[in-house]
Amino acid sequence: MKLSVNRYTRLRDLFLHGWIQMCACLVMLFMTSVVHSQQDWIYTQGHFDIFGSNDAFAGHSGGVNATLRLREQWVGFEGRPSTQFLSVHSPVFKKISLGGKFMYDRLGAQQRLFIKVAASYNLAIGDGSLRFGLGASWLNQRIRVDRITTQQEEAGLDYVGTNGNALSFSGGLFFINDTWYVGVQGDNLNTPTLYNDSEYNLRPVFTVMGGVVFEISENLAIKPSVVWREAVNGVSDGDLGLALLIKNKIWVGGGYRYNSAAYGLLQFRFSESFQAGYSYDFSTSLIATYESGSHELFLSYIFGKSTVKNKSIRYFR
Repeated sequence: MKLSVNRYTRLRDLFLHGWIQMCACLVMLFMTSVVHSQQDWIYTQGHFDIFGSNDAFAGHSGGVNATLRLREQWVGFEGRPSTQFLSVHSPVFKKISLGGKFMYDRLGAQQRLFIKVAASYNLAIGDGSLRFGLGASWLNQRIRVDRITTQQEEAGLDYVGTNGNALSFSGGLFFINDTWYVGVQGDNLNTPTLYNDSEYNLRPVFTVMGGVVFEISENLAIKPSVVWREAVNGVSDGDLGLALLIKNKIWVGGGYRYNSAAYGLLQFRFSESFQAGYSYDFSTSLIATYESGSHELFLSYIFGKSTVKNKSIRYFR
């Protein structure tokens, strides 16, 4: 891969010579900034895996909930983002629940491994519950030297080929009942440093989310939902989604991600314990000319779920 060092041609090369040059420029921007931040991982089906975004949701499913998400972003670009995410959470003792998250992410020359443990406490309030969550995570990042070559020495590539590690802490607050929820989560609250003796810090990121279900009829319900992420002194993004539940079996919907993409999704509820889905993103930015969309698969199963029939459908799990 060739990294252009002529600042007048760098923007042109970004699109004329493909994704590898684009990744190199991004690495340069991240490495040479005085204060650095980490790009959050993008998921389309996050509205159906709330624990993935908020630690306080741990245990709400009532059993051991295992969820797998596989995402291939910007198909057609060499070095495109590829992400695999696994989460497991369950009640363990009265009002206390535990969970874990594992993620592997590859973006051009950059590889990241993320492992998190989280705990939540549940407090019943009226017809719902107020949940408090805390989490601790470890992030390992590596910029592979075999995927970057330069025409001459360039400042800002000091971390290429080295491992960066960071321990970060998070906290969440979540209220949920049978028909609506609202929550807030803070990640990287301790602003950890990814590389020793550097200013490569992970900025705190706050995520606000909410959703509500309207039962139109016995066989039809509609669920609007929203997520907004705000990085301290960084980039803001979010998405607005809308889904229809047909005969309590099939979710069909779509949404818009701010300044990024529109998407459609389809999810099957095989039972109260097993769900599987697929989504497709259509880019709405200039990058759409150079790729053919993003694909995401979703699988979720709840082991040991109570067989007692609920009075109402469990819309959120």
